[in-house]
Amino acid sequence: MSTVISGTSLNRITRFYDSTIGKKAVMAVSGLILFGFLIAHMLGNLQFFLGREVMNHYAETLHGNPPLLWTVRIVLLVSVVLHIPWLRCIPTRIIATI
Repeated sequence: MSTVISGTSLNRITRFYDSTIGKKAVMAVSGLILFGFLIAHMLGNLQFFLGREVMNHYAETLHGNPPLLWTVRIVLLVSVVLHIPWLRCIPTRIIATI
């Protein structure tokens, strides 16, 4: 019975992801993640203007926490992999329905 439930939920996820709304939702979430990284990265780099000590502390904090760095890298990689292919697919699907 559990295989039927998991198969049904997998089917729903697949249908949602194949729909235009699902693709737009995935692009929106992945775009927000990428934009958030851009802002965080910019704020980190702007600490350069606050002095050497502040920038060194920021760098030591980042390099002193490898699990955080790898988590962020993996989330960014997944976001890019989900975001970029649908960037080309959605306009084509919209034009095809007109």
